[in-house]
Amino acid sequence: MIMRRKIRLTESELHNLIKTILEQSESEDYYIISNKEYEELMKLSGYHGKGVTKLPKFGGKPLYIKGNVDLSKTDTDSLGNVAYIDGNLSISGTKIQDLGDTKVRGYVHDSGTPRERIRIKRENEKKMAEMDSLREDGDWDLSEGIDNIEDIGVKANALYKYLVDENLIDKDEYDVYYMYPLKYKYYGLDTFQPIFGSEEYTVGTSDEMDSATLEYAKNYIDDVGIDGFREGYIDNYIDIDDLKGYVEDYMRDDIYSNPEVYFDKSDYELTDAQEKRIEEIEAEIEDYEQQQKNLEGEYEDPEEYSRLWDDFQQLIDDLEEEKSNIVPDDEPTDDMVERKLQDYLDEVADNPVQYIREHGLELKNFVDEDELAKGLADDDGWEMISSYDGTYETVYLEDRDLYIMRVN
Repeated sequence: MIMRRKIRLTESELHNLIKTILEQSESEDYYIISNKEYEELMKLSGYHGKGVTKLPKFGGKPLYIKGNVDLSKTDTDSLGNVAYIDGNLSISGTKIQDLGDTKVRGYVHDSGTPRERIRIKRENEKKMAEMDSLREDGDWDLSEGIDNIEDIGVKANALYKYLVDENLIDKDEYDVYYMYPLKYKYYGLDTFQPIFGSEEYTVGTSDEMDSATLEYAKNYIDDVGIDGFREGYIDNYIDIDDLKGYVEDYMRDDIYSNPEVYFDKSDYELTDAQEKRIEEIEAEIEDYEQQQKNLEGEYEDPEEYSRLWDDFQQLIDDLEEEKSNIVPDDEPTDDMVERKLQDYLDEVADNPVQYIREHGLELKNFVDEDELAKGLADDDGWEMISSYDGTYETVYLEDRDLYIMRVN
């Protein structure tokens, strides 16, 4: 009997094996070529894609290109007989009108090409068809009263008014229905792209602008990290409760373990039982002293008087000695520890940055990021989210104030 050894493949090895099998299968229909070889051939041919793919070495097979292909800013007008690009394709600034049957696994970058112009034209035609439906129903017409228009329509009217007032569009040529609402939001703000252009604008209320700015600030903190801020700035945003919680975790144990560091003899206190015994002793002493006083005049025999007086005095002396021997234990009480701990925590809260630095702690570990985001938003204002030119405009539409920013 022949024993066959089992072969175990890792996930990575299995992936590579499947990929090899697929490529071998594809090689029957395609000619596999690297992105670098294809780009070099395009360069040598003066970027005539059809000529490149007709080279005898390819045997008339369509090309299967492995990797990203970059033909941007060249005279390319066609990729040639290319079936598949296993990566991204950049044809920005070329003369390509369409990709034909070429499939691209990744992104296609086509800015400044005839293909882009055709694509945008088709997209705009589709957008206009959507907006024509709203126009026919008069959904955004202010004549119906601003309270009868949905929120997105009110914002579209605000943008339209702004563009007209700034002489950026001709109101006789365009109406509000050219303000196309985009599907994505900019930090929660509604975005629009006038169908006749490539500019994008946001429109929001005061509350929405505040919310967007705060969201932007939080994202900024996530991106740059606490280390991205100068130390003096974040000093104002220490999470005091977090810092006190950190200190409290070890300080209580340290006070119990090393009381001599934190307490003088004068700090120690009597227990409740000791306090009670002292009260009892003092009451007994007072009673015996009263009985001593009462002896006067009751005994004619001086010796009897002296003996009784001495007996009472001995009782008093014994009690005084017992009282003097009642002293605090040399261990701090729980109340003493908690008071000492609270005093220490109060000092930490008064000078948190000083404490952090003196103890070699990382300042960034105790920053309240929510408060830091609020502070950043308050300091930099709405201009912080205006990615185009750092400004925003106010539009008054009937009884509403709306704020507009260009973001590209």
